[in-house]
Amino acid sequence: RQVARSPGRSASPGKAGQEPPSEREQALLKEVTELKKYKELELKEKKKDEALKKKEMTAAKKRITKEVQNAMKAVKKHDQEVLKLTAGIKKFQSQETDVKKKTLETESKFKEKLNVTEVKHQDMETKLAQKYADAAQERVKLQQLQLQLDTLASSNVDLSKPGALPNGMAGALSDSGRRLPALNDSAVETTD
Repeated sequence: RQVARSPGRSASPGKAGQEPPSEREQALLKEVTELKKYKELELKEKKKDEALKKKEMTAAKKRITKEVQNAMKAVKKHDQEVLKLTAGIKKFQSQETDVKKKTLETESKFKEKLNVTEVKHQDMETKLAQKYADAAQERVKLQQLQLQLDTLASSNVDLSKPGALPNGMAGALSDSGRRLPALNDSAVETTD
């Protein structure tokens, strides 16, 4: 009697009452053994490949993580530089605005002082012209008095007595006093 066997399985050689395997069964057993070895080898290779892939993935992950960290550091550094430059630009803009403002204020103050100085200068020139006129008038008055004094001194008249001037002399003195301002106004110099 033959025992039904499932395909790919061989009868266990240790069982009593079984016939030795035929050549065909031996060939099948050999093929099964080789397939098992091949499958084990394939499984080892697959595990080895998976381990290698896992190792490569881990290395790639580490490399990419490091690159990401370096990129983050670079971005942070550039952001800090941008902030620093932006702050510098704002500072220079503020300084420029301050300088322009101060320049305008200084220019305004300068113009105001210049205007005040011009007004004072014109006022002083007006006062100087007035003083020249006053001095010229006093000079004419002095010359008139000097002329009258010289005229009286040369006439040998005693001026201490009232009415001591003769009739013609009083008119001549008053005429000589009137002529001197006219001469002075026409820029004619008189001699002492």
